Amino acid sequence: MRFGIRRTLLLIASLPIFWIAACGALWWCYDIGSLIHDGYFNRSQAHTLVIQMGLILTILTTATWIWSTWVAKEKALLVSWWSATWKTLLILFVYLFAALLRRGMWTQSQGVNDYAMFLPLVGHINAMFFSEFRWISFLIQVIPCMGVLSGALFCIQERFGGRTGSHR
Repeated sequence: MRFGIRRTLLLIASLPIFWIAACGALWWCYDIGSLIHDGYFNRSQAHTLVIQMGLILTILTTATWIWSTWVAKEKALLVSWWSATWKTLLILFVYLFAALLRRGMWTQSQGVNDYAMFLPLVGHINAMFFSEFRWISFLIQVIPCMGVLSGALFCIQERFGGRTGSHR
């Protein structure tokens, strides 16, 4: 299946919607307001971290939408929703697993910083959301929420993006 202009524009339009929803889900699931109130970090730091993690989730989800589009056939919307949902769940779980695996295999000789402990480039962000037992919130709250939303936005893209070769 190819990406036409209409489908590409819908994909691009869906990205900020998903990003904003991801930021909201992260803020709510991690109860960021109370972390700010308790002095864990200030509002500016919280906004930056949530926006950055929301961007990571959006990039990973975009990959699942492209994957779902490439393998998509003429399907009912419920099947398309499930296809994007389970792929998003899988990709986000693999991301979490990779970060936790890296943290579990880390030794002090590799460096004592977030980047060495929680993956290069995104270590500081991952440290905030996955350290101690915070990864459980990501696993049981964020991943399912983002999976369902991803499936819904993908269905909208399928419905209004026009399927290549379809005769409607």
